[in-house]
Amino acid sequence: MKKIISGLFLTGFMAGAQAGPIVTADYTELGGNRWQADYILSNPVGSPFDINYFTIDYVAEAYTNFTLINSVQGWDSFVAEAIPAFGFGGLFDAFALDNAAILAPGQSTGFFSVEFDYFGNDNLSGQQYSVLDPSSFESLASGAINQHSISVPEPSSLTLLVVGMGLVCWRRRLAQFACAKGVRR
Repeated sequence: MKKIISGLFLTGFMAGAQAGPIVTADYTELGGNRWQADYILSNPVGSPFDINYFTIDYVAEAYTNFTLINSVQGWDSFVAEAIPAFGFGGLFDAFALDNAAILAPGQSTGFFSVEFDYFGNDNLSGQQYSVLDPSSFESLASGAINQHSISVPEPSSLTLLVVGMGLVCWRRRLAQFACAKGVRR
């Protein structure tokens, strides 16, 4: 909940500083090379247009195995898999299905969530967004995704307890072994 509130605050703060649309992302490492990205689309006050269609492009060599986890109500979303041999990096695409879902200036969406495997050597960069006119597919605005947090899950309490108890038992066995051999510590 804290992450959502801080993300919305940061999105609102940043929206006041820019005139065009903003896409922000929270990233969560799921294990290995698997990541989840939660995207928020904001249309700041003063924007010259409503938003009802946007896309996110991914770098071909770094992102694969996309899965759409969550789409905002009223939006039709899908992901297309990367085809590195053709230089296609995959994409996330979202289209407002009705007038109630269209973002007027001063509005933001909830989370669009996508999972993917990331094989890049930097900090999940290379994601670009475009806001498009749904009739002509002309680009109205584009830019880089604003990354404002990366979270790595902590080990569970049970895991930490088992590892700690294992280390205590191992230490006691070493002490017993040393006493049996007559070694002083």
